[in-house]
Amino acid sequence: GKKAIRDVPNWVCEVLSPSTAGRDLGKKLGIYHAGKVGHYWIVDPDHRTVSVYRWTREGYLVVTVASEGDVLRGEPFGEAEIAVADLFSEE
Repeated sequence: GKKAIRDVPNWVCEVLSPSTAGRDLGKKLGIYHAGKVGHYWIVDPDHRTVSVYRWTREGYLVVTVASEGDVLRGEPFGEAEIAVADLFSEE
């Protein structure tokens, strides 16, 4: 059977696909917010973007949306830099 996760992660990252996008941006977003997951990232391969959300009491706040030409310094990773283009590299 399914086991419940008892420790709440500070960060969750979802990679969208046509079959999961609605669930990831709707139901899961609500579940993670209710569970107080601190940060939620959405990686969208179709649009080559990364959206970074921060938990607030009222709902998730969009902190940034980075696209392929950007260098992302995303919460909760401090000053660590991620070249968004590298996430979508074919190599």
